[in-house]
Amino acid sequence: EQQPLTEMYGEHITGMDALVKFLKVPAEKCVKTMIYTADDAVVAVAVRGYYEVNEDKLKKILGCKKLSLATPEVIKKVTNAIVGYAGFVGLPETVRVIADEALEEMVNFECGGNKDHVHL
Repeated sequence: EQQPLTEMYGEHITGMDALVKFLKVPAEKCVKTMIYTADDAVVAVAVRGYYEVNEDKLKKILGCKKLSLATPEVIKKVTNAIVGYAGFVGLPETVRVIADEALEEMVNFECGGNKDHVHL
């Protein structure tokens, strides 16, 4: 049953191992959001906890020439959060979100809250 969206404060809780331990949930219930710069656009990529983003596939999907992880300054600008607290929920419309198909059936999961030290 879907639970209401709630915020959880977790100061300096970044990285999957620390998050799993802090929240006492399996990594399969966590969604990691990576922020990229693709040519001149900002893209958020959401994957399950321990999954990695295949940047070659992402580059093909986006049809971009240059792809790199966003700088901490870009991440803060688009998410309102420091590195480690980005989430794909509530991003500006200018940020394209790419979600792994493995997330399609997930409910009641953790993701970054787009606020410093906050998880949803």
